[in-house]
Amino acid sequence: FLMLQPKTSMLTGCVVGYEALVRWQHPDKGLIPPNAFIPIVEQSGLYFELDMYVFRSALNIVKEHPQISKPISVNVSANSLHHNDFIDELKAIIKEESADLSRIELEITENALVRSDMAIQHLNSLKELGFVLCLDDFGAGYSSLGYLLKLPLDVIKIDRAFISYITEDKRALILLKGMLQICHDLHKKVVVEGVETQAQVDLLVQYNVDVAQGFFYYKPMPVNEVIKIAL
Repeated sequence: FLMLQPKTSMLTGCVVGYEALVRWQHPDKGLIPPNAFIPIVEQSGLYFELDMYVFRSALNIVKEHPQISKPISVNVSANSLHHNDFIDELKAIIKEESADLSRIELEITENALVRSDMAIQHLNSLKELGFVLCLDDFGAGYSSLGYLLKLPLDVIKIDRAFISYITEDKRALILLKGMLQICHDLHKKVVVEGVETQAQVDLLVQYNVDVAQGFFYYKPMPVNEVIKIAL
């Protein structure tokens, strides 16, 4: 099932979107976190089916809960982005669900883009379908700045590794400032993840960060809790 973690405007404090996060409710062991079962999903070759399940579930949340009016972002794994049937399957689900794509965004990790030209072709196809595209975990992987030039990216999500140390390590702050400057100059919207303390918030506001995601604001929550803050 899906939980949603709100994204918050650092200027207004208002919720501006959500990230869909998959969880497994085991009948005996209770709630199992994704880092415990996603590797098993990938090893068993079920990654594509899981991605399509998450995508369809997000569309259903959008349809069934119009009061959740801010967009929900769905993660696309590297494996799915390289799957031959990825775009066709996505189109089929969109048609079946008669979905409002203006309320769905897609997040793609950096490492998903380095393996083949197919990933980049699929990314362009997603843009043609009308999706807002977010580059997730920026700075944590290969960090090719060329992606910011040649790919149709709307949002850059800076990895939590840089946020964790900005109040303690001047080097982390220098790198963060540089990434923010580049993203702003290229007119990319910026989201920082892993925001957990007031000191981090104060620094990020000082550097004109657009949107934050992290436990300082909200933890991932079930849909019925999201509805309460959306009203």
